[in-house]
Amino acid sequence: MSDGGLNPRFVVILTAIPIEYKAVCAHLTNLRQERRKGEGWTLHKLGRVCCDLGKKDEARQYFEKALGVRDEIGDRRGKGWTLHNLGMLSLEQSRYRESLASLLWPERFSKMCIVQMVIRHRKA
Repeated sequence: MSDGGLNPRFVVILTAIPIEYKAVCAHLTNLRQERRKGEGWTLHKLGRVCCDLGKKDEARQYFEKALGVRDEIGDRRGKGWTLHNLGMLSLEQSRYRESLASLLWPERFSKMCIVQMVIRHRKA
């Protein structure tokens, strides 16, 4: 036997282990990403609740934490929602420059998404 005396069945199993390991690692990465995405939405929703209860400073803290999570994981859609709410909160608090910056980012992002969709549609 040229394979060092190993049974061919064991060779197949040993060959498959790295492939399975990579698949498991990829799955765990996806699970972590989804958990962080859920964390971003939870923080965002806590911010909304605080806004509704009139706790504006606490709401800002939750929105900013949500924004950090969303930036970290690259959740651009969620970032747009959080920036919109942060912009509206800033507007209510007469923080006009902050409000404008927060409200314009989602608009630019939306336009960019629309352009990308049109380009994809034309290629199809």
